[in-house]
Parts: sequence; C-alpha cells; structure tokens
Amino acid sequence: MAVSARVRWCVLQSTGQIAPSLVSAPTVGRRKVLFAVFAAAVLMVGAFLVVHGSGSGNPKHARHHVRPVVASCPAHSRPRHGLACAAVHPRVRKPTVKTAMRLYAAALLPVLDRTRVLFDGVARSVASSGSMDTLGQTCLAYSPQVQVSAAEIEGVPHPYLWFTQVGTFHHRMMGIYHQVQGALSLCSTAADNQDTGAAATAVADVATGASDLRALDDNVRWLATH
Repeated sequence: MAVSARVRWCVLQSTGQIAPSLVSAPTVGRRKVLFAVFAAAVLMVGAFLVVHGSGSGNPKHARHHVRPVVASCPAHSRPRHGLACAAVHPRVRKPTVKTAMRLYAAALLPVLDRTRVLFDGVARSVASSGSMDTLGQTCLAYSPQVQVSAAEIEGVPHPYLWFTQVGTFHHRMMGIYHQVQGALSLCSTAADNQDTGAAATAVADVATGASDLRALDDNVRWLATH
C-alpha cells in the first residue's frame, strides 16, 4: 500500500493528475453476483436447519436413532439394585436331591401300586399250583403281564444319572422286576422238564420278588410325601 501511494504521488508531481488506483473498485455487476452467492448460502443453511429441526421431532425419524436399553446386573450389585436385577435375570433353582426323589416317587407310586397287586397274585398262583403242568401254565400266563408292567415303570421319566440317588433307586427297583421275570422263565422251563428242584427255586424267587416290591412300594409312598 505504501509503494502504490508513492507511485501515485510521483505521477501527480510530474503530470499534475492523480494516477488511477491499482486495485479497482468492484463494479455493479460483480456486487450483484456476490450478493446472489451470499443469499444462496443463507438459504441453504436455513433449509438445513429447518429439515433437521423438524426431523428430530418426528417419531418415525426418532425411532431409527433410539438405541435399546439393556439392563445389566454387575457381579457386585448394590442392595438397592437387587430387585431390578432379580426382575431382569430371574434365578432358576435346580431341584435338590430330596426334591428330585420326591417328584420321582410321586410319579412311580400309581404304577407300583398296580405292580404290587400283580406280583402278589403271581406269588399266590405259583405257590398254589398242584402239578408241574399247572405251574408251567401259570408262569406262561403271568410272564407277559410282568413284561408290560416293567415297560410301564420304565416309561416313568427319570432323567437322572445312574450314580445319583434317583439313578441308583431306579436301578434297584428294576432289579426286582428282572428277578420276577427270570423266575417265571425258569418256572416254565422247569415245568417242561419236570425239574422239581428248579421249579421250587422259581417259586421262591417269585415270592421274594413280591415281598421286595411290597417293601419298595411302602418306601416310595413315604418318599412321595416327605
């Protein structure tokens, strides 16, 4: 700016006229263009604010920006957060050994009551057989009924491992059924072979199985209510 002013002063001294300025003043056309650009920028900013301001109040627009809030319970929650955590993450209590045994016994009881009547009838019938032929026919008649009863007791749900209390109880109970089934099979074979010794063993095994089942039925009745 100082150099331009000095040059104009030198021209004035030599010619007596003021030299024109090196920076020309904006013309009228240029002013109109600048004003139009400025007005367009203002309109664009205003339109941007209007669109975003109205969109924030629109429920449809706001729904896309809402993040679901997931309640979480820290490992060491304060007491006042206990109820909220319990509602979000309810505790699932596993049945205790006593509860599992009681539920299993309650389901077994009706089946064992029917089996008790059946086994007592088998024991009386084989013990009162007057001949080997009658003994063989009696054993053949009761054998399918015992098999059906064993299948029925196996149908009671028992989703427990073999080494648990329920698992070992189930194994011991099924041993009584297998004992009576084996005794009836031996009874039929002994009657066919006229083997009195084997027939006596079979009759004794049936009586023992019936006695064991009565004791088991009484035990299951107690477990189902305690």
